Amino acid sequence: MRLAGLLLSFLLLAQSAPAQTLLLRDAILIDGTGAPARHIENMLIENGRITGFFDVILEEVPFDREIDLKGAWIIPGLIDAHVHLSGFDGDRREMQDRLERALRGGVTAVRDMAGDARVLKDTVDGLRQGDYLGPEIVYSGLVGGPDMFDDPRVLEASQGYEAGTAPWLRAYHAGDDADRIMEEIKHTGARAVKLYGNLNPEAVRILIPAARRAGLMTWAHATTFPARPSDLVEAGVDVLSHSAYFVWQAVLDVPDDYNARKNGPYSEYDPDSENYRMLVARMAQDKVLLDATLFVYYAYEKESGSLPAVGSTDTAFGWAAAFTALAHEAGVRIATGTDALLSEKKQEQDALPYLHSELELLVRHAGLTPLEALVAATRNSAEAAGLLEEHGTLEAGKIADLVVLNADPLRDIRATRDIRLVIRAGQVVEPDE
Repeated sequence: MRLAGLLLSFLLLAQSAPAQTLLLRDAILIDGTGAPARHIENMLIENGRITGFFDVILEEVPFDREIDLKGAWIIPGLIDAHVHLSGFDGDRREMQDRLERALRGGVTAVRDMAGDARVLKDTVDGLRQGDYLGPEIVYSGLVGGPDMFDDPRVLEASQGYEAGTAPWLRAYHAGDDADRIMEEIKHTGARAVKLYGNLNPEAVRILIPAARRAGLMTWAHATTFPARPSDLVEAGVDVLSHSAYFVWQAVLDVPDDYNARKNGPYSEYDPDSENYRMLVARMAQDKVLLDATLFVYYAYEKESGSLPAVGSTDTAFGWAAAFTALAHEAGVRIATGTDALLSEKKQEQDALPYLHSELELLVRHAGLTPLEALVAATRNSAEAAGLLEEHGTLEAGKIADLVVLNADPLRDIRATRDIRLVIRAGQVVEPDE
């Protein structure tokens, strides 16, 4: 009776207004919630959203397109929870090409960790207007101490403004009006504020509540020099980035220069020690997400030349992986960021997004199962980006962002690379388009 009632509702809806519908048949669904995979006979998508999953569909319900997946695997669209889009050294067409490459590679949403908000807003507007294909983009403004605003990257992203005064890249001085800063960031279209460098514990205790009052999420490097991870957690941060930066939790005197992040004392501190165990327990309790970014350290250490060097020691990746495993065991939810998105090399333009490597590293080196890694790249990363209400899992009512795979990712996480097609907000993106 319940199924019949639902189908009648869909039929009446179809009769009352023209609908763009897509029907997917015969697939194995991994919905991103952590539930076991299950076979589905029919998945109905209407006007870009998932209508539901059904054993039978009435012939009277009209379909604009029907695809028989013949037992393929469906996962939610993947989310890269740590990218920098506006820092790309290229013209507008090249950025659009990169976004389309990311989408065709299974990335349907990204969390941009601060850049030129003018470029980011223009990019978001272009995607929404259908000018080109690409993932959903959520971006942040940035706040740091005044000493970090001679960074060339920050200067480039705030051209036209005196360093530290651009509404999206703000220097914070003790006594500044934190509420006003957050409102200015919000008006740029940002959905969050990133706390970056040269911020002390007192500053983060002021800035994080101010962001919350403005309706902004708070994303931060795990150490903001001199504020350590526990300072940020206690102040109420939502997401902490870079597992390697947690090493500073146990350091007696954290430097007040954010450039110290490049030279973590990894060999001096065991990530399995009590200091770190207490920290991850508090993170789990307060529901602070961890954006681990294992790939960026692995790439710097193992793939010399593929990305610009950051000066990390040889042990950075191993320490970060061990800390990520500790956090995961403690119940901290892991999100998947790469800090890179995909290769900028001309000869590698057909390569997949780096997020597929991050998934493999989480399974091989941080103790996550393939299912847990998929939840990290979908549900958890959607939550980290503030998108969970409409993205991240495949459930009725949510936006239809999904990836169809030719092989089972629960048997081998590398199967996420074997993409048959991507669907973004109900639009089918063919591999050969």
